[in-house]
Amino acid sequence: MKILLFISGLGNGGAERVFMRLLKYLSDAGHEVELISATSKGSLQYDQNPNIKILGAHFGYLSFLKYFKYVRRSQPDVVIATLSSAIFTASLAKFFLARDSHKLVCRIANVYQKPGSLLNGISLFFQKISLTIADGVICNSKATMKSVSSLLYMDVSSFKYQIINNPVLDDDYQEKRQVLRDRYPARSGKPKVFVFIGRFVPQKRVGHAIKAFAKAVDKMPNSQLIIVGDGPEKSYAIDLINKYQIADKVDLLDYCNDIPKLLTKSDCLINTSEFEGFGNVFVEGLAYCDNLISYRSDGGALELLPSTKAVLVPNGDINKMSDSIIGVFKQDNASFLATKEYLENFTASNVGRKYMEFIDGVVTISDEENII
Repeated sequence: MKILLFISGLGNGGAERVFMRLLKYLSDAGHEVELISATSKGSLQYDQNPNIKILGAHFGYLSFLKYFKYVRRSQPDVVIATLSSAIFTASLAKFFLARDSHKLVCRIANVYQKPGSLLNGISLFFQKISLTIADGVICNSKATMKSVSSLLYMDVSSFKYQIINNPVLDDDYQEKRQVLRDRYPARSGKPKVFVFIGRFVPQKRVGHAIKAFAKAVDKMPNSQLIIVGDGPEKSYAIDLINKYQIADKVDLLDYCNDIPKLLTKSDCLINTSEFEGFGNVFVEGLAYCDNLISYRSDGGALELLPSTKAVLVPNGDINKMSDSIIGVFKQDNASFLATKEYLENFTASNVGRKYMEFIDGVVTISDEENII
């Protein structure tokens, strides 16, 4: 089949990395696959893969004409769209094209939230209209699927849908993990390194991570916090770091091109998100880091972590988060956070196979309808 993966931009976020893995898996499986980005935003645009195409729109919602022309010219069998603007654009294009021109699968990457403004309310309305046009819907977690029902007021049984977790790990992650552990063994006397990974947006609550670390730092004289991310709240994060006078203990990185290496060299991953649709970083932390502390938040934290050795603290409780950080600092023993069998659920081949089965099901159902 000819498959297009359509996304609004090529930043280094979870949805973008999911599509990069699907691009490789589906291509290796023998399909003709292209990853289409509405805009030229994001560091992944510099990837040398010839099957990545940039439409060059200024914003995702303004890419309709470019996308419409591209789809009409390339005539794909299936389009998989993810993130709000790409989903809306792909659905609108399918509405104006012939009904059987191609099959559209919408991938919901995050938990829909109650609209806090008129603009957000309009966006949710557009998403609902978009899903009624789609031939199939994939959600990356139970929480994501629940939000489709409760926030968009949609009966999910009215369309073909499936919950498919994200492909986060390479198939050879076990070998890669062992190589990294051999290269960067734990050493007594070195600083204990805590790492936070996430965009500087309200959902991620980077301020909670900084405050929790600042409360604990007096009891952790040999410690460091690494924050990886960028976004509109970066200046707020810097102000907090200066306010608590921990600038000498905190390193800010806009981007990291080797998360497994960073996590292997760190002692603990901390997550303070208000919610996560899935949370790729949870799986990466389970695979490569010795400790993981997270708020007991909706979405990935409650679905992925309870069956592991990760530490869950009450959602939003900065004091408990700080206490847990101190607990990790004081301990010396560490063990794998999750079993191999559990982590295999999130490898590129296992998840990619589920995507392919879902796509085959969408095409088969549509073909049967046409025959009838």
